[in-house]
Amino acid sequence: MRPLTHSVAKQLLPIANVPIIHRAIRQMSEIGIHEVAIVVGGTAEQVKASIGDGSQFGVNVCYIPQDQPLGLAHCVKIARDFLRDDDFVMFLGDNMFEDGLQKIVSQFETNRAGLNAAAHVAVKQVPNPSSFGVAVVDNNFQLLSVEEKPISARSNLALVGTYCFTSAIHKAIDSISPSPRGELEITDAIEQLLKDGLRVGVSEVPGWWFDTGNPASFLECNAKVLEASVAYSYNSTPDVLIIEPCAIDPSATLSNCTIGPNVSIGAAVSVNGATISNSVLLEQSSISGHGAITDSIVGKRSLIKTFPNTVSRVILGDDCDVEVGS
Repeated sequence: MRPLTHSVAKQLLPIANVPIIHRAIRQMSEIGIHEVAIVVGGTAEQVKASIGDGSQFGVNVCYIPQDQPLGLAHCVKIARDFLRDDDFVMFLGDNMFEDGLQKIVSQFETNRAGLNAAAHVAVKQVPNPSSFGVAVVDNNFQLLSVEEKPISARSNLALVGTYCFTSAIHKAIDSISPSPRGELEITDAIEQLLKDGLRVGVSEVPGWWFDTGNPASFLECNAKVLEASVAYSYNSTPDVLIIEPCAIDPSATLSNCTIGPNVSIGAAVSVNGATISNSVLLEQSSISGHGAITDSIVGKRSLIKTFPNTVSRVILGDDCDVEVGS
């Protein structure tokens, strides 16, 4: 998601005008998880400013600093005092699910009680499994092994960034070493659970799932969420055509333009003369001229001038000033 992530945490980027991590925290609150720890790095102050103490979501939030990105298992390791010996859910903050967490957590609780499972992983069939952690299961859908971004994947089941663990995971993490990329991999810790003879449950996520870590996936997720949501109110004028679905902040200023479909427009955005489709415009950005912008993400306070009879695709970070289509 560079260059956007040079200046903002990717988990704070908005889908349908709501930061991704806000949606994750709300999903936790909805299923009764009210104690949340967020592992933060260089963008800690941004995250804290956006989420605060969690009261806006009905949860209590604390923050755990991670000085370097040393892996997901390292995140669990440094959260040991917070987690104590409780069962817990680990949720990657840039993941989006259609159906929330309820089914995943319920299946974990069932396996925990009936099979004494030490953990549970959620998976989804994908066409490019080597880009993810990969789960290998038997004919009964029991976990046999996991691999982190293998060159040659042995299944098409991607780990989708949501895990349920008992306290057994702590001993497993203490038993593993950093991977060749210098990280404590959560997949290695899960593999250690299996080596120790413990059960790990698996469930396939129903509905859609997106890892929003690249522009194409981010925009596709934005479109999916918009399809299921109601557009923000906007006072249309005769020279503005809005093609739903769209999410338009009421403070946006639109004139002589066409917006949509699949467009999210943040606070204080200005569009004058342009045609915008399948795009996300972050707050205080501005697009002028009589060209078209499509499949684009525009950072905060960025200015774009378009030219007639042109169609442009841009991924801009914050505070840019460009002309496109000239």
